[in-house]
Amino acid sequence: MVGALATPGARAQVPRVRILAIDTASETACVGLVEDGVVRSEERVRVSAQHGETLLPRVAHVLELAGVARGQIDLIAVGLGPGSFTGVRIGLATAKGLALGLDRPIVGVRSSRALAAGIEGALRVVAIDGKKSEVFASVWAFESAALTCVVEDVHGSPDAMAALVRGVVGDRAATLVGTGASAYPSFVAALGANLMRAAAALDVVGARVLACEAHVAFDQRGPDDLARLEPVYVRAADALLPAAART
Repeated sequence: MVGALATPGARAQVPRVRILAIDTASETACVGLVEDGVVRSEERVRVSAQHGETLLPRVAHVLELAGVARGQIDLIAVGLGPGSFTGVRIGLATAKGLALGLDRPIVGVRSSRALAAGIEGALRVVAIDGKKSEVFASVWAFESAALTCVVEDVHGSPDAMAALVRGVVGDRAATLVGTGASAYPSFVAALGANLMRAAAALDVVGARVLACEAHVAFDQRGPDDLARLEPVYVRAADALLPAAART
């Protein structure tokens, strides 16, 4: 194991920390190689039914563009959802396979957390298109350089989720991000004038943010257990919920 990530709880002592970041929770998947917080290469591609067959070639291409060999990866960061059930399963299975094959640590990060970390504002609302006319919603607070979850990922109709968010945010200013905002304009309208819409480009998890969140989590608690790391589905009717989510 490369020395930069060998000791959880200690800051990196060598200059290069290379993190492979994979998120397939939305219809647009993100694969990137991030070195010391700087994106060396990144690809965003539409998720399809055959995405499981194309994800590994995308990983290979990203590494080739970055000039990094598989064995030079220090950490694998993977988005856990919620979002596309098939996409999340494919991304996590691919990331686990790479972690096992390369004998590298893996850290799972809620995709909603990564989205919240990618925007600005003291209050941040994440709305992910849950399909079936539903939204996966969560509320986050940023204070003293720390991001904390105010409302965990929940799901419901756009109207119900807008009412829930309004009840939490009240008259305070907040920033909204996520594919649910584009999919359901009525949801955005119901949130009121105090809510600012983040740029649509930020609705997809970015490699840099995902990698940084995973690196911080690794520093704080070490890697996730491959056998216990599971997707965050939220909607129990479609899939079993994980016993616990670590981020």
